[in-house]
Amino acid sequence: MPNGLPVYMSRNDTLSSPRIIRAVLLMLLFAGAEWMLPAAPLYAQAAPESVGEKTEADADKQTPSDVLAKVDELVNQITSDPDANEEVKNKAEATKKLIQETLESWRKDWELTGQYRQEIQTIPTESQKMTADLEQLRSAPAKTWPETDPAAQLEQELEALKAKLKTLQDDAAAMAAKNAQQANRRQEIQKQLDGLAAEETKVTTTLQATQDNNNLTPQEQLERLYNQTLRVKISQQRQRLESELQKLDIQQGVNWNQTKTELTELQIAKTQEEVKTLTDVFQKARQKEAQKAVEAAEAQNQAAIQKYPALQKVVGLTTKWAEDNKDLIIRLTQKENQLTVDNARLAERTQQYNRVTGLVDQVGHTGAIGVMLRQLQGEFEDVDEYVDAIPERNAELANIQLKIFELEGRKAAQIPPDQFVAMHMPEASPDDKKLARETIANQREMLKTLLHNYEKYNRTLSNLNTTERELVEKHLEFSSYIDERVLWIRSSSTLSIADLKDDDNAFAWLFSLDGWKKVWDQTSKRIKRSPWQSVGIILLWSLLLILGARWRRELGTISKQVAPSAFYKFFPTVRATVLSALIAIVWPLFFWGWAWFLEESGTAGEHAQTLSPTLYRVGNWFFALEFIRVLFRSRGLADSHFQWNFSSLLTVRRNIRWLMAVSVPLLFVCGLLQNTSVELDSEAEETPLVTTVAGDAPAEANGTPTPPALEVEAAAPLVETELTELDAENDAWERVFYILFLLSLMIFLFNVFRPSSGLFQTIIDYKQNAWMDRVRWPVCFALVAIPAVLISFSFLGYHYTALHMSGYLSATAWFLIALFLVRTLMHRWIMLGYRRLSILRSQQKREQMQKEAEKQKEAEKQAQEQGEVPVVSEAPIKIEEDRPIDLRFSSHQIRRLLNATLWTVAFCGIWFIWNDMVPALSILHSSEALAVWHTTVEQTNPETGNTIEVLEPVTIFDLMLGLAIGILTIAATRNIPGLLEMTVLEQLPIDASIRYAVTTIARYVCILIGVVVGFQMIGLAWSQVQWMATALTFGLAFGLQEIFANFISGIILLFERPIRVGDIVTIDTVTGMVSRIRMRATTITDWDRKEYVVPNKEFITGRLLNWTLSDPVNRIVINVGVAYGSDVEKARDIIMRLVTNHPEVLEDPAPVVTFDGFGDSTLNMSARAYLPTLENRLMTLHQLHLQINNEFNAAGIEIAFPQRDLHIRSMPKEFMRSFGDQEKSHQGNGHSGNGNGKNKQEDYPEPPTEPPEAFATKTSSSNPTTDPGIDE
Repeated sequence: MPNGLPVYMSRNDTLSSPRIIRAVLLMLLFAGAEWMLPAAPLYAQAAPESVGEKTEADADKQTPSDVLAKVDELVNQITSDPDANEEVKNKAEATKKLIQETLESWRKDWELTGQYRQEIQTIPTESQKMTADLEQLRSAPAKTWPETDPAAQLEQELEALKAKLKTLQDDAAAMAAKNAQQANRRQEIQKQLDGLAAEETKVTTTLQATQDNNNLTPQEQLERLYNQTLRVKISQQRQRLESELQKLDIQQGVNWNQTKTELTELQIAKTQEEVKTLTDVFQKARQKEAQKAVEAAEAQNQAAIQKYPALQKVVGLTTKWAEDNKDLIIRLTQKENQLTVDNARLAERTQQYNRVTGLVDQVGHTGAIGVMLRQLQGEFEDVDEYVDAIPERNAELANIQLKIFELEGRKAAQIPPDQFVAMHMPEASPDDKKLARETIANQREMLKTLLHNYEKYNRTLSNLNTTERELVEKHLEFSSYIDERVLWIRSSSTLSIADLKDDDNAFAWLFSLDGWKKVWDQTSKRIKRSPWQSVGIILLWSLLLILGARWRRELGTISKQVAPSAFYKFFPTVRATVLSALIAIVWPLFFWGWAWFLEESGTAGEHAQTLSPTLYRVGNWFFALEFIRVLFRSRGLADSHFQWNFSSLLTVRRNIRWLMAVSVPLLFVCGLLQNTSVELDSEAEETPLVTTVAGDAPAEANGTPTPPALEVEAAAPLVETELTELDAENDAWERVFYILFLLSLMIFLFNVFRPSSGLFQTIIDYKQNAWMDRVRWPVCFALVAIPAVLISFSFLGYHYTALHMSGYLSATAWFLIALFLVRTLMHRWIMLGYRRLSILRSQQKREQMQKEAEKQKEAEKQAQEQGEVPVVSEAPIKIEEDRPIDLRFSSHQIRRLLNATLWTVAFCGIWFIWNDMVPALSILHSSEALAVWHTTVEQTNPETGNTIEVLEPVTIFDLMLGLAIGILTIAATRNIPGLLEMTVLEQLPIDASIRYAVTTIARYVCILIGVVVGFQMIGLAWSQVQWMATALTFGLAFGLQEIFANFISGIILLFERPIRVGDIVTIDTVTGMVSRIRMRATTITDWDRKEYVVPNKEFITGRLLNWTLSDPVNRIVINVGVAYGSDVEKARDIIMRLVTNHPEVLEDPAPVVTFDGFGDSTLNMSARAYLPTLENRLMTLHQLHLQINNEFNAAGIEIAFPQRDLHIRSMPKEFMRSFGDQEKSHQGNGHSGNGNGKNKQEDYPEPPTEPPEAFATKTSSSNPTTDPGIDE
């Protein structure tokens, strides 16, 4: 089509052919750009030739604005139609919006088509220009700068050059990303073209079905108009894609991407060289200027300055600042150089990571990729120095910022030179004033320079922190990427006879006499270079070898010491454990020492470098097996201390010996061959791997060009290889010895854990453990299957995977064995503690029984002397906390707590061991996609020092860790009392109430810590939930105020202790002993053994009588009434003697006996005495009453009883006659009815109208013997 605006639709022509329809639609769409964009830029361009075809009616065409007006007209018709429903109106509006979006999409495709066609025309010229620029840049000389230029000017040029370098690097990164996208762009374009063809066919079919425009409704016309615009948009998209494909073909023909990449990389390299050169020049110029500033400050006119003290201070301060600036520049130069190195490392690591990931994504997990990843993994530098340096640099940053603040204050406090002269030198000569002004100006300039350098030093340190953090993060990301993939890539082919024949270099190297001679020579040189150190190490090892026999004998002595069943000391077990480790470490020290000798010798040949890591590995394995052997030896830990079954010990002893004899040599040879293969591979891998996949590949036979691939240049030296072939390593014989090693281990595990006659069967026969009987077959199968799986991996070519899995499995096994040993030692400690407390309790019980027996004999003796019947004391109330500790239950609590702790430790340990091995585990706590929710945390920005809020994910791992902490908290809360009782409280001289308070508070503390830590793990910190917790607390406090009041009161009772467990209290007329204090209520047991539950609030807010709060001493009062006429002095002496001689009565306060007064029929006396406790109060009262009664009877002192006179006024005559006869009879016999010897005249009044029971109610006892409030 000629250049011009596309035509769209004629008012007079009919749509009689698809050709005319397409031309009209294209014209309308092209004219629609006038509505979409400003008219001048769009219509000034020429339309693409393939957009449409001109019709003969070009003079009478509609623009897109007219078409959109037609669309608005149709929409208005539909929306204004009263018969149209809302669905039809909404559909019309939606179609209008689709037409507008289609026009906008067409406009963008038309612009891109024009852009691609313009670029196609300029590609040859631009390619030639880039080639010329590349050649010119290659031949251009390096740019230099004179060192005489000012440092400030050089700094400006350096900053501009760094900005240019940053721009070039950004362009290179964008270009690399674009080239990576173009790798598969041709296939994508072809897919899009196929999809557009199908879509255009569908739209054309729809348009052909609605060609009769006169019979269409407004809605149908609107939809037809949308289909017309859609077909034109599809046509424009096809032209845009074809133009882009043509552009890619032309670029490929002239090597556009490769030339541009080379040009950009060369520009970056040239600019980097210029930056380095200019940096050196700038640093030298800056140091020279700093030195000149120091010299200038010292070269002041000292004669004139000496006249003025103020000017001397200025010069001195200027000199000091100049010296500081000189030192600061040295440090700044070091940090800038370090920052340059770190930035280069970060850029190299980032580029390497991007290239490697792109290569892995493109090629896949092939053998060569595995070789590359393994070598990259082995050559990663250690980033611990960066991690350690960041905190130290943060401290330095704080000091620098403080120094900047100080200098800014100095700068703000400076005064103008004229004002300084007027203040301090008003009478100076003009020359001196001029000198002063110059001195002040020099100081100002020096301060400005120093402040500038400090600010630059501050920025450099901040940038260094940021760069090193990014470097550490990139290192961890890269290493994690490799770890997650390298294990599942085959490192070799399947093991075969041909591989064994090809791997002849291994044995040639292994039996090389020259190599081993070099090892011996290097060891000898190391000994000669440090003879005293070497001799000392050899003598130390020889001493350990000699002491080994003594330690074995000492193990036997300890075994005899712990043999008695009453032995309860744990230290001999600890000593036996240490001796076992010392015995087991003697020969491994030989291997470790030799390996250290070779390692300290430096590079002495392949054999020495290979032998050193092998000896370390063999020493570790030998120590593990030797420790197990010593552990299971006769009279060792397992035999004498843990008391394991003899058959189990014998089974392990028999098999551990042959395993050591077989596995250690196999591991030694396997380690040598493994390191040998690494050495041989490294010799063949001196050329760096430039795994270059051409950027512009030729077209295939079918005409479709192959996608350009990535250029990957690994930083590590790798083998140049075809990525589609498996590069087998020379490790055939190494795998053979590795398989033999695993076979020996598999046989050992089967013999030891054999279900029929192994370790499990002996344990089942010894303990009759049904649970162990059920799991013995699965456990045996799993233990034997693990080496079998590793053997399969190594045989099939996944030898590297098998080696790494062996390391993880070995770490897991030894970790679990160490954990089991700790568990066994702790159980031994618990058992010995239980035994010790049981023996101590038995001794205490025996002593108490002896004392009680002696006391009972003494009481019986006294009773026999006094002619009394001995009375057995009533058993006191046993409170819960005062009962003896249930040792069996406490030991069971400690075991449960220990098991819960060890299970948690085992779970966490296994998790962290296998975290890097299994990607699924690392994903659980590192993947953002598996985050359950996010939490806001506050962090300090190291650059600004401000506190910022960031979102951190709470992952599934965090939830699992929180759940583990919750389970551990529950176990600790339930079992911590037993642990405290047996380990701490039993050893302290404290009573039962304090023990109970300590254990209860320990429970509360465990709950509090567990809740806080558990919620912290799942992202609910206190700072985030404190307002909700406050609101919830207030709500619960109002709704459950009684429960909260009782809970808080219980805590107050435990801390303030107004009552204690075992105290005798009176509350609400109830007297009893405090038996337990709980969270909500306190239990009081009265003398009838009934439990009275009192809310804790009553003890805090109510009135409470505590009989034993501060002093358990209590007083008893014995009231005695003797008859009138008795000898009071004698009675008092008897009572005093009996009270004083009683063993339970205290001498201080001394007892008191008083004559209180005259009663109706008695002489009232009282005895007051004090008892040390309330335990024997009843028996003491009983014994004193009994003794007083017996002594009074023996002394003839009568204890009076109450007398009453009856006056009878009226009686029946028969009764009176009979009563009179009896009275006369009594008078005749001289009988008297007065108990105290007095005769009274009796009147006989009328019978009372009250019932007989009333007589009894008026009779009262005159002899109370108990204190009020104590229910006896």
